Amino acid sequence: MSFAMSTVLEIEDAVEKLSPEQAKEFAEWYARRQALVNAAEATFLAYDEEESRSA
Repeated sequence: MSFAMSTVLEIEDAVEKLSPEQAKEFAEWYARRQALVNAAEATFLAYDEEESRSA
């Protein structure tokens, strides 16, 4: 997993170099992305619960 760590460190370094406006845009994008990920996870959990009740 050293590749993943390297990538995370590279991303962290790039984020640190963003201008304040770019950092704000990135933060807004990331918040939207996380909201989608969380919504998808909640949907899958709901399907799993429904499937468990049907079995």
